[in-house]
Amino acid sequence: MQLQKLLYYVQGWHMVETGSPAFGDEIRAWRDGPVVGAVYHEFREWRKNPITEHPEEPPALTEETRGLVESVWIRYRDYSGFKLSDMTHDEMPWRKARGALPRNVKSDTLMPLSDIEQEFREQSERAEARLRAHARQIRQAARDQTRRVAPWVYERKSPGA
Repeated sequence: MQLQKLLYYVQGWHMVETGSPAFGDEIRAWRDGPVVGAVYHEFREWRKNPITEHPEEPPALTEETRGLVESVWIRYRDYSGFKLSDMTHDEMPWRKARGALPRNVKSDTLMPLSDIEQEFREQSERAEARLRAHARQIRQAARDQTRRVAPWVYERKSPGA
């Protein structure tokens, strides 16, 4: 289950970073979250266990995509498949694709790339806004600290002094 959710996150962040999908397979809104059908069928025998075998022909990735996959792995690797599933259930593409279906009802509805891209663009914008606010707080704290320990930095000098 973790693999499926990581693929969804790779696709979303790749759309934001490059404007194009990382892979061509569709993502579907299944009961437990986003699923790439071809990958599910290739690895379904592993069920919820760690996958210990590699595909015979791993996909060729550009350096940019490889770096993004690594970034997604670093960001999300500590979350279980169940936690990732819960996270995706809170995101617009899955909720929109599922509509009014209860969470425990099966579905195979397409999650459009445009919805996935919109979700991750909004996540990116919210993160950037938080970073800007944090940077402002740090600058203000630095100014306040400087005023306390070196008040002369902010003293105005009169002309000709």
